[in-house]
Amino acid sequence: MRLDRKVAPPFHKSTGLNLPQIDTLLVKGIRVFVFNDQAAEAFKIECVTRAGQKTAPHPAINQLAFKMLNEGTRKQSAFAFNNALDELGSFFNVNPSLDYSSIALFGLSRFFEENLRLFSELIYEPAFEDKALLRLKEKEVNRLRLNEEKVNYVSAVQLRSHVFGSHHAYGRRLRAEDIDQTTVEDLQAFYENHMRSFDLFLSGKLPDDFEVILSRYFSGRSYESPPLLHFPNQPPLPLVSSGDKYVQSSIHLGRRLFNRHHQDYIPFMMMNEILGGYFGSRLMRSIREKKGLTYGIYSALYPLALEGFFVIATEVNGDKTEETVQAIRHEINELREKVCSEEELETARNYMIGSFINSFSGAFSEIDKFKTVQTNGLEMSFYTQYLRDLQQVNPADIQQMAQQYLLPDDLTLSIAGPKSK
Repeated sequence: MRLDRKVAPPFHKSTGLNLPQIDTLLVKGIRVFVFNDQAAEAFKIECVTRAGQKTAPHPAINQLAFKMLNEGTRKQSAFAFNNALDELGSFFNVNPSLDYSSIALFGLSRFFEENLRLFSELIYEPAFEDKALLRLKEKEVNRLRLNEEKVNYVSAVQLRSHVFGSHHAYGRRLRAEDIDQTTVEDLQAFYENHMRSFDLFLSGKLPDDFEVILSRYFSGRSYESPPLLHFPNQPPLPLVSSGDKYVQSSIHLGRRLFNRHHQDYIPFMMMNEILGGYFGSRLMRSIREKKGLTYGIYSALYPLALEGFFVIATEVNGDKTEETVQAIRHEINELREKVCSEEELETARNYMIGSFINSFSGAFSEIDKFKTVQTNGLEMSFYTQYLRDLQQVNPADIQQMAQQYLLPDDLTLSIAGPKSK
């Protein structure tokens, strides 16, 4: 049968979501969350620590401490360690972040114990040597300087710094002088205080005695949560960085907002989807397709542990900056002043639901979904409630979210780009 590409395929609404069964164990004082999928031939083990930018004296320490794990252990050099992983067909990555940072290893299930031996060596016996730190600091300073030549980086960082405040854990900037001044002693103290307390997330095909093997290589320690800090909102002022080094302009418009615990999280996410959350959004249709001002534009809500922030972002030619800003504000005002159609809402809702359900595909993604709710103090029922609440959002809710949270005076504009002619 020949496919008629002019006719859309039939659409079937989701009838529900089958949540994975995650087992919780306590192994040598460590909480271990397990999704055992015998259909796989690989596994993933992830160590999620309480270390993050919000617990570090400055952002450079969190970044350098985790990246130093790539520089070898007390038993073997980085070259030898990576060779040992390569022989097993394995690899690992580190992810320092604002709230929680992690180290993850992916390996073949038949080499489970060999991988765990190396992984525990990486976690418990990092080298933290002066020469390696010196090389890493030089590399990271160069990386930072390259980033500071990029309009997208400059615009994004100055927005986040302003909406949270330069002393807030989420608003502090990575600075070259902080990288330069960080010592091995700083990293060792951070490692002892924050990186050695963690949970383990284990997924994929596991051996029958995986719990016994875990107990051979891992042991936990108690952890005292740092106090939560609260900072005042900053006034929403235009933020502009300009210079001849820039070719394009990067525009970020946003504000400080809430996280997944807030009662308006789901209706706001639905409103965001219509505004700029997917390829068929209003911002994409207007600013990319109709006006041809950019290749891409998006809006997003970033929910973090303490709170969150909302941002609209795009890059345009320098002489189109003002026109683009006005077009963005026009789309926001349209959403605030007029009720969207049922058809537009349903299209965005179906896209969100389809993407959401597809994100539960395989052992690694399903343990990641569990990790998200677990680290944010939520239950797995959050996801079924998410689907139910999405179905209940109506056009009036979309307008209310825009009217309540997208007030012009509450949005900070951050621009990095060429000097005005």
